[in-house]
Amino acid sequence: MASALMGGLVKAGAASAAQIHVAEPYVPLREKHAANGFRATTSNREVVQKSEMVWLAVKPDTISTVLRAVSYTHLTLPTK
Repeated sequence: MASALMGGLVKAGAASAAQIHVAEPYVPLREKHAANGFRATTSNREVVQKSEMVWLAVKPDTISTVLRAVSYTHLTLPTK
């Protein structure tokens, strides 16, 4: 699902691949995203810290873990 969203944003011209940060734990997919120009990492926190907008595309059984990892109580957010 996330790959389709990312590809759709790029295809529609809404964002370039370099503007999209993605946290991917699975190495082959992370490498594929990076090879396609996306900013790929293993860290959900890093993605949130570098983003103005966040879309969560995760499996239902991992949503609580991801939300805890990126909650505001665990982050230092940039000030404007």
